[in-house]
Formats: sequence, structure tokens, C-alpha cells
Amino acid sequence: MTTTQQRLAALEAEVAELRRAVVFTTALGDAIEARAYRRGRESVLGGGSGQPARTPQAERWLHVVPEPEPELEAGAR
Repeated sequence: MTTTQQRLAALEAEVAELRRAVVFTTALGDAIEARAYRRGRESVLGGGSGQPARTPQAERWLHVVPEPEPELEAGAR
């Protein structure tokens, strides 16, 4: 027979595991979002080599696609 303390300890362990899963899932979601943003930006502006191709379409869309924030770029790697 389990005691109240044992059940509480089991529940606390389960909550800790769920919290770790949430942190991992959030980090993964953020990385996926940053990668998708980068790919979308490259598809509009041109290759990701650091020197985007300045096509007429890219010029029209430059005002729509803001520069990425440094922490997004660093976190996506």
C-alpha cells in the first residue's frame, strides 16, 4: 500500500518530467520557427550565402521582411 507521501513524490516526479518536456518542445518549436523564417526570407531575397540576390521581386518585398533579431539568428544554429 502506498502512502500519501509516496503518491505525492510520484506526482512531483511526473510534473518535473512534464515541465522538462514543455521546455524541450518550446525550444524545438522556436528553432523550427526561426529556420522557417530564415528559409522564407531566403526564398524572397535570394540565397542564404550572406549576399542576397537583389531581384526586382526582392526589392519589392524588402520592406515586408524585417531584419532578423540577433538572438533569433544565434538561437537557430
